[in-house]
Amino acid sequence: MSTPSSEPMADSSLPGAPEVSHSSVGGTGATGAVEEALGGRTAVRMRILATVGFALCFWAWALISPLGSAYSKQFRLNGFQQALLVAVPVVVGSLGRIPVGGLTDRFGARMMFPAVSALTILPVLFVGFFGHSFALVLVGGFFLGVGGTSSRWECRWSTRGFLLPGGGQPWEPSGPAWAAPPSRRSAP
Repeated sequence: MSTPSSEPMADSSLPGAPEVSHSSVGGTGATGAVEEALGGRTAVRMRILATVGFALCFWAWALISPLGSAYSKQFRLNGFQQALLVAVPVVVGSLGRIPVGGLTDRFGARMMFPAVSALTILPVLFVGFFGHSFALVLVGGFFLGVGGTSSRWECRWSTRGFLLPGGGQPWEPSGPAWAAPPSRRSAP
C-alpha cells in the first residue's frame, strides 16, 4: 500500500487544471484540497450565497405559475386571462435580462445582487397582501419578472474564481471549449 504523496499533483485528464495537494500534512487534508480547487473559502461562500440568492429570486419569479389554477377559480378567469397571468412574469424576466446584464457589467454583481433581490421582495409582498383581483395580481406579476433577471448577476458572481485552462472566464464567448469553433476544439 502506498502512502500519500506530499507533492502537488495536477489531474492529467484536465489540461491546465489547478494543482491540488493530496497530502494531509499541515492540517489541510481533503477539505483544504477541495477549498483550494474551488478557489478558497471566500469563493466557496460567494458561490453558496449566489446559489441561495438565485434560488429565492427564481422562486419569486415562478410564484404565479403554480398558483394559476387557484387564481383561475378565484377570479373566474378564462383561458387567455390565465395564460396572460402566467406569461407576464416570464416575458418580463426574460426581456429584463438584457438591461440587467448591462447593468451587471457596468456596476458589478456585488451591487446588482442586493438590488435585484430587494426589488423582488416588494412584488412578492404586494401579491401576497394586495392580490385580491386579477388586475392587481397581473401588476404584481409584471414586477415579479424582476426576479427572473437574477441569472445575469448570479452567473457573474458564482463563477468568479473559476478560471478556464486558457485563462478565460466561463461566461466569456471564447471561454468554454464547447463554444469554440470546431476547428479550435481540442480532441478528447
